[in-house]
Amino acid sequence: FDKNRIFLPEQVCQQIEEFLHGMRTRVIQFGVYSQTNDYAPEHVLKEKFDIWDKASEYFNTKVPIARRALETELRNMLAGVPQNVS
Repeated sequence: FDKNRIFLPEQVCQQIEEFLHGMRTRVIQFGVYSQTNDYAPEHVLKEKFDIWDKASEYFNTKVPIARRALETELRNMLAGVPQNVS
C-alpha cells in the first residue's frame, strides 16, 4: 500500500508514466556524459553537447505541456467534470 499515492484516471497515469520515462532517459543520458571534461575526444564532446541540447529541448517543451495537461485534468476532477472512461 502506498501511503501517499494519488489515484488518478488511467489515461492521466499513462501520460505521467510516459513523461517520467522521458525525463529519466534524458537525465541518465546526460549523467553518462556529465563526468567528461574538455580533454575528452572531440566525438565525445560532440555527443555530450548533443545530449545536453536534446535534454534542454525536452525539458523546455515537454515539461510545460505535461504540467498544463495534468493541471487541467486535476481541475476538471475537482470541478466534477465527467471523465471520458473507455
